Amino acid sequence: MGIDQGREPDSGAEQEGIEPKHVMLVPDRDLLIGYLELQGLKYVPLENGGVAVLYEKLDIFFEFVGDGEIERRIVSVRVDYHRRYRSEADTLKVVNQWNLQQRWPRLAVARADDGVSVTGDAHMPVGSGVGLLYFLETLYVWIQGAIAADKYLDSANDGSVNA
Repeated sequence: MGIDQGREPDSGAEQEGIEPKHVMLVPDRDLLIGYLELQGLKYVPLENGGVAVLYEKLDIFFEFVGDGEIERRIVSVRVDYHRRYRSEADTLKVVNQWNLQQRWPRLAVARADDGVSVTGDAHMPVGSGVGLLYFLETLYVWIQGAIAADKYLDSANDGSVNA
């Protein structure tokens, strides 16, 4: 069970003393942690170099992939929703409707021993760097989108789907 974060973050794009339009960087764990702390969000550093943000009904995992090769550097985000469904067909209908209406997160259905689960993911190629403002706004969109999908899954559940 995750943590009730208490509030949703703002984009963080208008912080004091930062000229985000002109700063290019390769995002890393320290920058992500700084953003999460600035937003007052609790996080858990992961052994693989990533970071998890835990909510009561979902977990968001950020990972930094491809450290050595510039063309393969990626920031990856995955969301695991804490619910299980009995019917894969009904769950696919709900997920497909979300995916038709929204771009993030792209939801997917996975089978598990105890039912069907829903996950979301996205990836940002960073190569030799991205703008600071772009990265901060993308973090904001990713977190807000994960929360919005959770609310959508709750509203789309008529009681017959959730196991």
